[in-house]
Amino acid sequence: CGGVINTESGTIQSPNFPNLYPQNAVCDWTVEAPEDKIIIFTFNYFDLEDYNCEFDFVVIYDGDKEIAVHCGSSIPDPVTSTTNKLRITFISDDQYEYEGFNATYSMKGKQDLIKL
Repeated sequence: CGGVINTESGTIQSPNFPNLYPQNAVCDWTVEAPEDKIIIFTFNYFDLEDYNCEFDFVVIYDGDKEIAVHCGSSIPDPVTSTTNKLRITFISDDQYEYEGFNATYSMKGKQDLIKL
């Protein structure tokens, strides 16, 4: 799981979604937009182990800066990047398994962001 993605829109989800994700998973996706675009990332479903985000979690990076760590079952708010790269890392430990997550992303021109 993981990889570099440069399509204008798409879906990212935990392994086996909507079935239980595997133990000891490490997935790292980098969404790369053209220089003049930003990325909007929206979770549609979210169900990970909820224990202070120590065991199973998703980390989101805007460029090289960590901007969020998520776990539990509440759907996180959408993320809008400030750069043309958004990295999503999913990590699970060797114990409990949950359904995981499903998210969509799209690229928008920076000039479109001003209009929002």
